[in-house]
Amino acid sequence: MRNYLLILFTLVLFSCSMNKEKELYEKAKTHFEKEEFSDALMLLNTAIENNKNNDSIYFLRAKTFFELNDFNSALADYDNCIELNPKFYSAYYNRGITYGELKDYQNEMLNYNAYIKLMPNDVDGYINRGVLKGNLGDELGEIADYNSALKIDPKSGLALHNRGSAYGRMQNFEKALQDFYAAKELGYEDAEFYKNMGFTCDQLSNDSLAIVCYNKSLALDAEYAPTYLARGVLLCEQGKKLEGCADLSKAGELGEMEAYDLIQQFCK
Repeated sequence: MRNYLLILFTLVLFSCSMNKEKELYEKAKTHFEKEEFSDALMLLNTAIENNKNNDSIYFLRAKTFFELNDFNSALADYDNCIELNPKFYSAYYNRGITYGELKDYQNEMLNYNAYIKLMPNDVDGYINRGVLKGNLGDELGEIADYNSALKIDPKSGLALHNRGSAYGRMQNFEKALQDFYAAKELGYEDAEFYKNMGFTCDQLSNDSLAIVCYNKSLALDAEYAPTYLARGVLLCEQGKKLEGCADLSKAGELGEMEAYDLIQQFCK
């Protein structure tokens, strides 16, 4: 009878501990969603002190560290997630992004590879790996990943936009514009998209459409410096010096330092 009571008492304590842990996790999650990251972190620290074997708590704390720009601590917690659950695919994905913030591109690539192996039918892994390949100068590999993403989801506007941008960097402006139009048909748009589409039109000598795209870009984000830079150059080349130099000045003000060399070239 004593043994039975002892086991029962132990089970009750374990159940209380689990309930407390769940309560801490849910409160921390609420703080995280409200972007109250320091409050979330304090609760998650307590939850992990109570139980060091819960991969979900480590995962949320890793995301919290990331938002607080503590990337090394985030990596340590993603490591803990994966050690506890080697098939925790989101931990590989987020760990890849975190390595990217630290400019450790080798480990970023390896984590995207691991994510893709676990989630071969998800477009995000291919898109992120494609972006990384493009940043490393491998446009062919980049395009191959966007092709893989588009086989899974032919309506991925992001994959079409990114593939178009890669074609543009390869000077294949006709293919680039085809992808931009396809993305636009799907409703994809942001300031970068219309800036890239405008630049492509500019390279194909369609100045009027380029200006339309640049204007649309700035309508979506009036502080998007790359568009002021691109539109400024085009206007200057068209002989519209006053408007073009105003755009270049705005681009410089917004942090595009290249604008000041262009001002020397076009505006003096």
